[in-house]
Amino acid sequence: MRILAAEDAESVRVLIKLYLTKAGHELDLAVDGGEAVERFKAASYDQVILDMHMPVLDGPAAARAMRAFERESARAPAPILALTGSAEPAAVKLCLDAGCTSALAKPFTREPLLGAVGPAPAGVVKADPDFADLIPRFLDNCRVEEAEMRRALARQDYAALAATGHRLIGAGTSYGFPGITAAARLVESSAERRDPAGAAQGLDALASYLSSVKVSYGR
Repeated sequence: MRILAAEDAESVRVLIKLYLTKAGHELDLAVDGGEAVERFKAASYDQVILDMHMPVLDGPAAARAMRAFERESARAPAPILALTGSAEPAAVKLCLDAGCTSALAKPFTREPLLGAVGPAPAGVVKADPDFADLIPRFLDNCRVEEAEMRRALARQDYAALAATGHRLIGAGTSYGFPGITAAARLVESSAERRDPAGAAQGLDALASYLSSVKVSYGR
């Protein structure tokens, strides 16, 4: 996905860039709400991430400006994830009332951020030709694992769900498929929280990725 992230703290921007680009996303960064709105108007994004406390325009003001622009230009609404310093209901309501679609409390780690954003869409993965015999079997095995995880979710076996998700995180990275890793992270973290909706979202993302990913072999 192409993502616009606005955060005034450089240390947090570094983390967001690291987490999202390693998961296969394309990222544009803004240092304040005003710059975020200008970038939003100039390009199309699959996801927006807004810190709620920024100079020039704070997060709620930036979200309202983005929603107004979408209405004026007849653009489909983009998901907006609010980064907020509190997970209290009042703080989350402030974000949603401004036009954000979800909220994530700071500080955050990799898994909650990737879970809130979702995995990058599948495309063409360039693979080492030495893996040409291994990768088709690997992808077929991932499809089997996905079906097994759905059965584990149906019986609420969160331990099995988390274990398989954890295994696919490492395998996806090892074979060069970041979309598998990102979806598996969401499955594992959701299973650890005993969150069936999040686990189902991760499994749906994994199934979608596996059904559409293409592999190109070449040096």
